[in-house]
Amino acid sequence: MRAPWLLLLLSGCAPAVQSSGHLLLVAGGLVEGRVAQLQQQTFLLPSAPLLAAAHSGILYAAYPYQLLVYTPGSPVQSLPLPGIPRFLHARPQPLVGLKGGLYRPGVGLLPYSARDGRATPLGIFWVSAKGFFLNQDQLASGDFRWVVAEGSEAIALSDHEAVVYPSGLHFPLPTSPRAVALSQNLYLLGAQGLFALSPTGLEEAFYPGSFQGMTADHQGVYLLKDRQLIILSPQLEAP
Repeated sequence: MRAPWLLLLLSGCAPAVQSSGHLLLVAGGLVEGRVAQLQQQTFLLPSAPLLAAAHSGILYAAYPYQLLVYTPGSPVQSLPLPGIPRFLHARPQPLVGLKGGLYRPGVGLLPYSARDGRATPLGIFWVSAKGFFLNQDQLASGDFRWVVAEGSEAIALSDHEAVVYPSGLHFPLPTSPRAVALSQNLYLLGAQGLFALSPTGLEEAFYPGSFQGMTADHQGVYLLKDRQLIILSPQLEAP
């Protein structure tokens, strides 16, 4: 395998702004302090966000009681949050996890006590220590930590097992995940590296190494290593 394409954090085109050292990985870029670098664009945020996520060039930056949405060519949108964000996802649709529930822009606060969740056209898939849910309907019981969704499919993951909706398929995981993503494959970041699995659990590829973060979209897979962004193809190959 060829050496990965390393994009140095905040290249020479970035504004000269003092960094806070707070580094967030998003699909297609990085946010360091209040400097966001996304798809060859570099711009300033009002302050360092607690959480950030991106999808199709749109950046979501979450602060206590506020969600900022940066869409290319449009004014910044500011949405009030009813709490302090615990997690943030941009795909398939934006969703913010709060202590008191899940906030979906355009809908409001939903009273689901979730460890993780995903907003989709079918509704909200979410997980807890008690099970895997679609809105108020329980799909499976278990102690789940993550959920990912793509199209009409969603996958709930514990430390050792995955459950697929709507097939009901269960399969073991090759590693205890530190981060998960679903695009063309199911991606699991573990202690030894990154696994790409088929939606039925077959191992498609493995990229070894120690990484601090991972996310993915239809363009590729993004890894954070030693404050550098590594971009791989969906098959975990270097460009």
